[in-house]
Amino acid sequence: MKKRVLLFVTLIILAVTTKALSVIFPLVIQRAIDAGVHNEMSQVSSLIILLCLIGILNGIVDMTDQVLGKKYLNAVSHSYRERITNYILHLEPDEFCKKEKSEYFSIINNNIDLVVNNFYFFILNVIKCILVIVFTISALFSLNSILTIIIVITAAGTVISPFLFRKRLDDQNSKISSSLKNLNSKLDDFLEGYLTGRIFLVGQKFRNRVLDASEDVSRENMKYWKYMQEPNAVSVLLTYGRDISLVGIGIYLMSKGSLTVGALFAAIQLSNLLIAPAVNLSYLISSIVSSKGIKKELDQMYYEGEENTSVDKLLCRESERPMDIKIQHLMFSYEDKLVLNDINLHIEAGKKYLLVGASGSGKSSLMCILAKFSTNYKGNILADSRDLCDISKSEWYSHVSVSLQDSVMFHDTLYNNLTLWDELSNEKLEGLVDQLNLRALIQENGMDCDCTNGGSNFSGGEQQRIALIRSLLESKALLLIDEATSALDHVNYQVVESILLSTKSTVVNITHKIHPEIAKQYDAILFLKDGKLAAKGTYEELILQEKDFQEFLQI
Repeated sequence: MKKRVLLFVTLIILAVTTKALSVIFPLVIQRAIDAGVHNEMSQVSSLIILLCLIGILNGIVDMTDQVLGKKYLNAVSHSYRERITNYILHLEPDEFCKKEKSEYFSIINNNIDLVVNNFYFFILNVIKCILVIVFTISALFSLNSILTIIIVITAAGTVISPFLFRKRLDDQNSKISSSLKNLNSKLDDFLEGYLTGRIFLVGQKFRNRVLDASEDVSRENMKYWKYMQEPNAVSVLLTYGRDISLVGIGIYLMSKGSLTVGALFAAIQLSNLLIAPAVNLSYLISSIVSSKGIKKELDQMYYEGEENTSVDKLLCRESERPMDIKIQHLMFSYEDKLVLNDINLHIEAGKKYLLVGASGSGKSSLMCILAKFSTNYKGNILADSRDLCDISKSEWYSHVSVSLQDSVMFHDTLYNNLTLWDELSNEKLEGLVDQLNLRALIQENGMDCDCTNGGSNFSGGEQQRIALIRSLLESKALLLIDEATSALDHVNYQVVESILLSTKSTVVNITHKIHPEIAKQYDAILFLKDGKLAAKGTYEELILQEKDFQEFLQI
């Protein structure tokens, strides 16, 4: 923030300097012309040298202004990205999911640039325009008041005329933003649905949707440009009227001895210097006003809470005590549908649980609640006698690890994908690499190989094992595993299950793969049906006593 303020103040100083020099230049020309008319050649030479120095100085100041202006705008863009990514980072998962991924892309890639260019950049230009107008009018009055009034009236007309068209321009600017958002959405579909398009032979349709959205963006931009021509046409007419008036009245004043040749020339130059910022000012103000809505949306994306720095991430805590969880009368609804109904469950510290049930039985909802992805439940969840609601996410995740079915691979090295940029125990990492049969993959590719395109250079099973290493590297008190072995072959599936069963952590594992030889090793199976805990017991107990469980296995 301090850097931005310093840059802004410096830019204002540079703007004052360069605009003052721009106005002084015609006044020096006036003196040079009048000196030449009176044959004062020595004075002409001095003034020509002064003009050269003013031109060089103005060029240096202007170049410095351009460079620092770009730095300022880059600083504003970075500040927005920093703040908005921090806001996204602290969104609740259900709040985060209210927007499509393409909307976040649009906000960060399009809306920030739009606000930076159409608000902050234009604010700087408005200040420069105002400085030019003030300096120029002051200089004009020193030449001739009549010519000044003519120039000011025509300049005022060019400023006012665009405001007559502002509402339509504002509406069109909103349509451009909407069309860009739609283009991002269609582009996201095109890229995400590449394989689907090829498989179902609809790739051309995906492409056409992108091109149609692109044509819509071009069409809306063209409309905006056409609308801008109307105030521009008014400005052109006013400019011609000004020039004709200046020449006519200027010649008349010269014939009366009230105006010199140099003064008329300077007045014409100053009027040209004034008209450009006068025309731009109306356009700039209109664009600033029209971008305020998008700026307001960005400014509202601000995380107001304090960063939790009290919880340090403890790495590879072999001594951490496994977690004990008590669930009491848990109720959870989603879109007015009761998903979990009066769940009462004791997950004992250090024990291993398989969580099973048909699709829609509530397994994933229960997992989301235990992972603190969802917080709008009723009932109580006690983790080591503490209410889950009273535990911050940062503290919770320092003791709990969640491994999901969809293995996210980042655009980085394999090593950073395994460790998530943390300095973890290399000895434990190497041990897990060997246990999970990833040694051949690492020998072939190396730890520094890039995981491109979401890890498409690795198989689904390799991706899941890489993601599992992230959870297993840190000896957390509770491991929540949600279908994290679905892409594994039987050999690697057994390896992973063996590791989970041997860990000291409390483990809750959602799975659709129920292999008797593995299931028998779990302390208990939690069987959900229609949002209720239908049964809890060992594999042998449920096979013998629970008819619903038997039917589930058969299905």
